[in-house]
Amino acid sequence: YAISFVWVTADFVLFRPQKGITIPGYVNLQTESHLALVCWNLFTASIDRKRLPKEWKWVSQDAVSNGTDSVVNGSHQGGEGYFVDSEGQKVDGLIDFRIQDFEASPATERDKGFMSIEGTLLREEEEAQVDDKRGPAKETGGMTGETMTITGHRY
Repeated sequence: YAISFVWVTADFVLFRPQKGITIPGYVNLQTESHLALVCWNLFTASIDRKRLPKEWKWVSQDAVSNGTDSVVNGSHQGGEGYFVDSEGQKVDGLIDFRIQDFEASPATERDKGFMSIEGTLLREEEEAQVDDKRGPAKETGGMTGETMTITGHRY
C-alpha cells in the first residue's frame, strides 16, 4: 500500500470584538432611527440615532422627490431617506466607527450563530453623556465575566 498525503494551506481570519476598538463598515441601510453597516461582508453593525453626531441631519425621501431637499429634525414618519453630515454630504460608503457593545450567540445544529454589534460615532465624552441619560441601570462585562450592577444590586 502507498501512503497518501495532501499539503493543505489555509488562512484564518479571527474576529475578536472588544468595546472601544474602531472597525470599518459599509453603510447598508439608513433609517431615521439608526444606521446599519456591513463589516467585512460578514458581520452587521447598527448605530443608534443617539450615537450619531448631533450635526448629522435626516433628509426625508419625500423632501428629495419634491425638490425641496429640506432636512427633517425628528418628526417625519415616512422612514425613507438618508443622513447628511455637518458639511451637507450624504452619508454613504465606508465609515470607521467604534464598538459600543456586542453580543454573540453560539452556533447550534440548526443555526450558524449570530453576532450583533452596536457602534457609536460619538467622542468618548459625548458617549459618556449618552450613557448617563440611560438612567441607573448599568450593565458591564457581558462575556468577560465581570460583575453586573443593576440599580444598586451586585450580581
